[in-house]
Amino acid sequence: MQPIYSGAFTLSRLSRRPIKMMSLYGLHRMWHPDENIGMKCDAREVAVRVYPGRRAFKDAEEFSSTFEAVVGHFGAHGYDMPDEELNIWLGSAK
Repeated sequence: MQPIYSGAFTLSRLSRRPIKMMSLYGLHRMWHPDENIGMKCDAREVAVRVYPGRRAFKDAEEFSSTFEAVVGHFGAHGYDMPDEELNIWLGSAK
């Protein structure tokens, strides 16, 4: 997974707006910027997941850990974590 930058949290805090998270899966197989394989498209299927509700995080660390757990799981596997665990992470979303 790519590094998580807290800029989204900072913008959310400054604008006094909650964050709505979304995740992508399979995008890395769609385009490879690699001269050795000729920038070939390996796959044409991408999954997009937009999580319900919005959430105002109390600090950048809470945002980063939630984003890594929720969005990172979907981005790595193409499906959500079990509902019980997902609800724990997103429990404060409104």
